[in-house]
Amino acid sequence: MTDNLDIAMFLVLAAALLRGYPVTFTLAGVATIFAGLGAMLGAFDTALLGALSQRLFG
Repeated sequence: MTDNLDIAMFLVLAAALLRGYPVTFTLAGVATIFAGLGAMLGAFDTALLGALSQRLFG
């Protein structure tokens, strides 16, 4: 299941953009949803989300 998360993320992103949602909210929402899904499936380490703010601002 985790092998196809990137393809699923692209398809969900394309579908959301084609439905007319704003790009900013679509990118943020899809990324957040798939980060949670990846964390539940064990494909994504949630410690990376904690380090994101330090990487951006520090």
